[in-house]
Amino acid sequence: MPTPRPPFRVSFLPGCFTPIVGAAARLNLPGITSELQLVFTSIETTLSQIPRTWGDPQRNYTGMNATQYVRHMVSDGIRVEYLVHNSEPVVIVRSISPIEGGPFDPNPKST
Repeated sequence: MPTPRPPFRVSFLPGCFTPIVGAAARLNLPGITSELQLVFTSIETTLSQIPRTWGDPQRNYTGMNATQYVRHMVSDGIRVEYLVHNSEPVVIVRSISPIEGGPFDPNPKST
């Protein structure tokens, strides 16, 4: 079975943006929504081209014929969890959430 080639069709599960958008809203910083939109667009563009090399493989779902990957975007404070189908050019983003200790962490530790 050949490995699918780009471009991949990228889909976002309902609610996958909720953790990061909620954390950003709590920060109440001017312009944060537009900055996040740029990050989301960058994620979608990257996943449409290089989903297998962008993240670290975590788990195989043999029943779905897919592999789960995780990417920690440390500079943006975001963790992206997604699935890549093994024989079709399909990516499904499961969650986009804050990294602990990052700028969107809902429970920052005081120093």
